[in-house]
Amino acid sequence: MKEEVERLSRAAILSEGELAALDFDALLAFWQSELGAKIRAQQARHVHRELPFTARMSRADLEALNLSVNAALADDEFVVVQGFADLAVILPEEVWLVDFKTDHVDSGELAAVVKFYEPQLKLYALALGRIYRRPVTESWLHFLSLKESVAVAW
Repeated sequence: MKEEVERLSRAAILSEGELAALDFDALLAFWQSELGAKIRAQQARHVHRELPFTARMSRADLEALNLSVNAALADDEFVVVQGFADLAVILPEEVWLVDFKTDHVDSGELAAVVKFYEPQLKLYALALGRIYRRPVTESWLHFLSLKESVAVAW
């Protein structure tokens, strides 16, 4: 691991500040986990990190995800949603989505934190499903501090 950090620093891929902010043990734990192995087993061309997206969402879309909607938004108007998917595996027939969370979470509060982040992940899943015209069949929130992935059904 130390060699990789030195390589990133020498190649100026990451700044010293960025390197200091990374929790390499937590990242390594993710990639060595069952989920990380499942993703590593895919062809590299299917795995996308920090994937930008823009999608159009209707009032009904947002309400279906239990997101608050401005009361002034008419039924025939829309909202443009932009974001970055932390990690998306875009396969020929389906999409998988992983959202990394850097919160320092205690295991006792995990369920509440998952519930808090679920709407965001579901919004991203809806957007990617529409953009790539295939269903998001699996999605996870991965909490780096706990080294734990939680599947989120939608």
